[in-house]
Amino acid sequence: MCQLAPSVVEPGRVTRQRDVSLWLVPTTDFPTTYGAPIGLTSDRSAKTFLAEAIEQATEDLNSVVASAAGDGSDVPTTEKWVTQAEYTQLDDAIARAKEAMESTKGPTMLLDYQIYVLYLTLDGSGNDIGAAFAGFNYTGFMNEIQAGTK
Repeated sequence: MCQLAPSVVEPGRVTRQRDVSLWLVPTTDFPTTYGAPIGLTSDRSAKTFLAEAIEQATEDLNSVVASAAGDGSDVPTTEKWVTQAEYTQLDDAIARAKEAMESTKGPTMLLDYQIYVLYLTLDGSGNDIGAAFAGFNYTGFMNEIQAGTK
């Protein structure tokens, strides 16, 4: 297990010290490459990690609008958009993560899984052999954000 020391990740955002076990997911072309890093939290840090993941995912969701037209033609060029399906997929993942966090009897593994699902929903599952095996096929919310054309 490693401890993540406080460090600036991006301007204005500081991580706090947390206990986490880190491993890399094998990909379809393993052993030459690895997929996403996955952190398994300790009991005392699990809810904190999930709360931070929910906060970041919510910020990402709130940074865009869902294009009713589905092609961005109804979104001003000053705004970013995704399709309604992509917006709903992330919104649903956030709601499930919040529900798991509010469960007082949820095991740490359930909280870690919700972090993993948020990661897949945001960044996609194309390079994650475990996700492909489990039936996840997400292109990734962050990969689908586009500028409006109105």
